[in-house]
Amino acid sequence: MTVTEPTALVLGTSQVNVSCNGGSDGSVNLTVSGGTASYTYAWDNGQTTEDISGLISGDYKITVTDAKNCTANKTVTITQPDVLNGSAIATAVTCNGGTNGGVTLTVSGGTSGFTYLWSNAATTKDISDVPAGLYSVTITDSKNCKAIVTATVTEPSEISATGAVKNVKCFGLATGEIDLTVSGGTPGYTYSWAASNGGSVPLIQENNQDLTGLIAGTYTVTITDSKSCTKALSFNITQPASALSLSTVKTDILCNGNNDGSINLSVTGGTSPFTYNWGGGITTSNRSSLAAGNYSVDVTDANSCMATTSVTINQPDILT
Repeated sequence: MTVTEPTALVLGTSQVNVSCNGGSDGSVNLTVSGGTASYTYAWDNGQTTEDISGLISGDYKITVTDAKNCTANKTVTITQPDVLNGSAIATAVTCNGGTNGGVTLTVSGGTSGFTYLWSNAATTKDISDVPAGLYSVTITDSKNCKAIVTATVTEPSEISATGAVKNVKCFGLATGEIDLTVSGGTPGYTYSWAASNGGSVPLIQENNQDLTGLIAGTYTVTITDSKSCTKALSFNITQPASALSLSTVKTDILCNGNNDGSINLSVTGGTSPFTYNWGGGITTSNRSSLAAGNYSVDVTDANSCMATTSVTINQPDILT
């Protein structure tokens, strides 16, 4: 008499791992041979089908029982890739309004074979020569897993400057001044002055922030910050239209010893109103009832510019 036994119950599996970290698209395909058909299936997650799907990462144990109540066990491990991550480092624009900013991207996790789509339609990993702004990139790996990364490209504020101007008060003098205040850009400013329309920059002040001792004219400064960004602006130093000038018309004495001389004074140029000082507390512009002699007047305008003139009132000799 021969005693036989069934062939051993053998389990075979093939698996599909989770595509994206945290996903649930894993599956196990089970094949059974040997033993005595038919088979029943008991997975440790409660499923009773031969194959299982919709799985997250983890270990799955299957127990197969044949018609003779013989059993076989097997454990399958469903894996997942690391989380798809991206980090970005932004490079700021050098000068306000420039387009030399950029973003450098670093990618980790996921499944290699990445593609990139930036908010400005670029498809490279990194972007360059862009203006200031907010940029986002969608990273897609070879399993169609996605990650979104954002970065802000900054820029310095625009170089701004104001100048407090002191005009020339007296025609032809070098008393003008420009007091410059600068902000914005990247501090560490340098200055280069130039003059036009009759102006002249004192040689030792060409690279100063402020200017003094200026004659009338136009003065232009180019400001350069520490990143070589520039800003140019101009200032006008004015002066009265002409110098303070005096002219007189006199009337001499008619008869020796009389007091009938007079002086009529005319003022041109300078800045009105004018004040007059003949000495002795006399502050009128014209003089009358004058005796023979020398008369001098100081005229001062509204800017404290001064002009002086002298007049001699003559008289005839004594009639003999």
